[in-house]
Amino acid sequence: MESERIGIDITGKTLEELETEIILRVLKEEKNNQSQAAKRLGINRTTLWRKIKE
Repeated sequence: MESERIGIDITGKTLEELETEIILRVLKEEKNNQSQAAKRLGINRTTLWRKIKE
């Protein structure tokens, strides 16, 4: 069974805005578990923390 995927509307958004939206969505899906979110995003947990603080 294939899970339902929800796309992201990129119209008129900057790369920074898209990155923020993706990070927030993944964090929500991972119930704010930063380690799991970072793993899913393919980035270091420290990098994720820095991006959240920006």
